[in-house]
Amino acid sequence: MAESDKMRAQLKQDVLPYLRSLGFKGSLPHLRRIHDQGIDLLCFQFNKWGEPELVLEYGYTGRFASWHGGPTDQMPPVTEKNVVVWHLDLDYRGRLNPANTNAQNRYPEYWFGFQDERYAECAKQILDCYPIAELWFNNIKSAPENQNIGFTGLRALKEKKEKKTSNL
Repeated sequence: MAESDKMRAQLKQDVLPYLRSLGFKGSLPHLRRIHDQGIDLLCFQFNKWGEPELVLEYGYTGRFASWHGGPTDQMPPVTEKNVVVWHLDLDYRGRLNPANTNAQNRYPEYWFGFQDERYAECAKQILDCYPIAELWFNNIKSAPENQNIGFTGLRALKEKKEKKTSNL
């Protein structure tokens, strides 16, 4: 069994139950938590070509129905059930870093290593610093400028108020 497969098994055993208790749904690598204000997203990304390591990316978007995109709308529709962190603009996503205690955007990425079969240690490190992601979610949701963001293509952008009021 590949090291990344062993790490996935460890995440399923140790990390996913905790994330599910917080309301996240989905399966590795993509998880989402849909709530009244929007959608909190998580993505576990494994290093395919180097050391056995992974990053945990988090993101936020407002609620939306669906979006088709790309030249001549050839991309499949993005919905609340299949949106992933990669769909979002950099202003609405970040990467978990234990040193980022203030949960700021654009903090340097941090790779959680699981060399030498340190799967349980890696999972524990992710759990120990996961509150940073929750702080980030809370900060972005409570910022007045983010109250009306919605998903529009490849960027999470502010929706125009006149568009919202015309739909009432």
